[in-house]
Amino acid sequence: MAEPGPPRPQGGGGPRPGGARRRHRGGRSRSGQGQRSGSRSAEGAARGQGGPTAARSGSSAGGARNRSRNRGGADRNRQRAASAPRETAPVRDAPTSSATTTAAPLVEDGEVRANHRRARSLSLAGGLLPAAVVGVALGVAVSMVAGAVAGAVVLVLVSLAIRRLATPVALRIIGARPVGDDEFPRLQNLVDGLCPTFGVRRPQLMAVDDDLPNACSVGTGPDRGALVVTTGLERALDLIEMEGVIAHELSHFKRADTLVSSVAVTVLAPLTWVSGSDRLLHRVLGYGRELRADQVAVRAVRYPPGLGSALSKFDAGAAPSPDSRFTARRLAMSRWLWIDPAVGRRRTDALGDLDLTVVRIDALAEA
Repeated sequence: MAEPGPPRPQGGGGPRPGGARRRHRGGRSRSGQGQRSGSRSAEGAARGQGGPTAARSGSSAGGARNRSRNRGGADRNRQRAASAPRETAPVRDAPTSSATTTAAPLVEDGEVRANHRRARSLSLAGGLLPAAVVGVALGVAVSMVAGAVAGAVVLVLVSLAIRRLATPVALRIIGARPVGDDEFPRLQNLVDGLCPTFGVRRPQLMAVDDDLPNACSVGTGPDRGALVVTTGLERALDLIEMEGVIAHELSHFKRADTLVSSVAVTVLAPLTWVSGSDRLLHRVLGYGRELRADQVAVRAVRYPPGLGSALSKFDAGAAPSPDSRFTARRLAMSRWLWIDPAVGRRRTDALGDLDLTVVRIDALAEA
């Protein structure tokens, strides 16, 4: 039988289990601090034994590792910057606006639409007389309804026929012939070079056998355009002057002036032949037509003196001979189609202020 243990003290002076545990943790903490302090002492001893050389070698190794890491990071940053898309400044921050960097068109769309409307009106006006004759005849013979329907049909058909036949009719009135492949090489080279500048198709080249230098253009569509020059034009002008003249005529194609001129000559030819007056033709084609073509031409070629010199030679030229195409009645039917409409009528106010050749020469001198 086991002996009983000593009696448990009744007071608070004896040891408690909790206190023992606290002393145990404290002891472990103090022992841990002792170990850490011992390790620091050992490291210090080691550094002391190694001396300054060991310290410098350790710091050099650490610095080398740091420099290597920095170089690697810099290389990676450069690679990311090279692979990343470059940002460009927005347009609004640029010194020039988009309006200044975009070139304005040579001819406004409103000019072209206005000429198309004028050509349609002229075509309808040319069909009014035959439509009225047929309509009245059927209205009297059959009935008013039949006359009205027939008149409307005739009006449409005649208008379409005028648009279709206007170019060959105008060329016949002018008296032009086709230009051969080996004829006028300078002219053909200039036309080939300037057509892309104006954005127009290459017109058919025609010639009028006359010693006076002059040029005009007709045509009702892209495939039915003709540029007409006299045989004297090639001999009278140098290359720069010829460029200005061809640019003037291509301006008429760009503005659709040729559509109006072809239809107008075709519709007004009988009246002009009978009266011998070209005032109505000038009014129908529009005042200032030639001056506007000059402005477009010099804007395209960027050399106003070339066209101005050509017009000066025209203005100083001789009067037309009796057998010339530019005699009175023949010229009345096509006067306002030519780049120099003052042939045979120099220094005359009846030509009109804006289209007078001397007025245009002064305008080009100030350009």
